[in-house]
Amino acid sequence: MFRSFSPISSADGKTEFKFNWLWNQPFHLGFDEKRKTLTFRRLLPNLPVGSPIEVDVRAFLDEVASPQRPEHRRLDRARIVIRYSNQRGTASLAFRVLDADFAHGVSGRWM
Repeated sequence: MFRSFSPISSADGKTEFKFNWLWNQPFHLGFDEKRKTLTFRRLLPNLPVGSPIEVDVRAFLDEVASPQRPEHRRLDRARIVIRYSNQRGTASLAFRVLDADFAHGVSGRWM
């Protein structure tokens, strides 16, 4: 699924990884051990704030944590906090793990 996965920097409990994914494009993943956070930086470049795609992304993130979704297909907000941000048209996505279960946030079973 991922190609060329490798760490590109590490300091003070923070590690930055680079990998190629969709259409062989480079992606960046940050891991902050102290904050228990996984961050996909620059996940969606050139995404205007308020654009239809951004509205859909925000709706999807709300939906994957919705109590109406079956438990085995939902992100549990008591275990993980999802943060979406868009700075100057570049969207990032962060998952902050509230317990020690990183697999819950990265399993992809909620997709």
